[in-house]
Amino acid sequence: MFKWFLGILFFLMASCQNIDYSGKGNDVPTQGDITMGVDYGDSFVMAEFLSLFRQDYPKANITVVHTCELNLLRQLRDRKFGFVVMNRDLSRQEKDALQSLDVNVRSALVGKTSIALIVNPANPVDSLSISDLKKMLTGELSHWNALGANGKIQLVFDEGCGSNYQYFSNVFLKNQTMYKGVFGKKNPREILEYVANNKNALGFVSLNWIADRTDSASVKYVKNIKVLAVENSKKKKYYLPFQSQIAAAEYPFLQEIYMHDFQGYSGLAQGFIAWSCSQPGQILMKKSGLIPAHDMGRTIYLTED
Repeated sequence: MFKWFLGILFFLMASCQNIDYSGKGNDVPTQGDITMGVDYGDSFVMAEFLSLFRQDYPKANITVVHTCELNLLRQLRDRKFGFVVMNRDLSRQEKDALQSLDVNVRSALVGKTSIALIVNPANPVDSLSISDLKKMLTGELSHWNALGANGKIQLVFDEGCGSNYQYFSNVFLKNQTMYKGVFGKKNPREILEYVANNKNALGFVSLNWIADRTDSASVKYVKNIKVLAVENSKKKKYYLPFQSQIAAAEYPFLQEIYMHDFQGYSGLAQGFIAWSCSQPGQILMKKSGLIPAHDMGRTIYLTED
């Protein structure tokens, strides 16, 4: 059903290439103007998506606002975005609240990612148990000495309103309280730079910032930090946050990448989302070191001599 919908929308996108438009919105699936909100965690991979989409559809003018998850949700209520990219689906309560404002939400899962735990290369710690991580996040474990290193642990997140902070505060810790001494940085780039320059730091970043081995910036970041393996409490083994471990659901801190359309008609938001869920977008998702949500498959023709 989903692939059938994509096929119909791509047909409409092709037919929109050279038309004049006016009406409910100043856009159609392949051209026009729209503002897109992107969670900081996904900003690295979305920059690549937008670059390729604009090559295919040069009349598409997408203005991007990078901010944290809570700010995205606040600004949705003010209708500042035509669509947003977040690391989760909207809850039923959130969708009902938008519906009460006459905002219809259409959501699509486009990929899967993870939250990587990173330290300075000088830190001798290579892995973390779930128990020790919880103690760190609640402030019960405040020094690296218990794990064979030295110094006071510095926890570094993407501000208090970021998706990674929200995940560990609300999902991982649940009824426990996050340690008040957490460092908040404006974006993942600042987290990576802080960890690279502070041997006692433990940073939390979305995988797409360090997973693309073909991107020079991503490769540079990886050289200056160390990624920790984290315990899977069910399997009693430790896993890194990369592609194969995400696909097998072995790494514990997994996230989904959702695109939420609030336009209420087949405009530029639907065009970009359809492209992201199609073969070009899904190949780019995989190339970026993440997991595509939709397997486009391959057709192989065999011939007999």
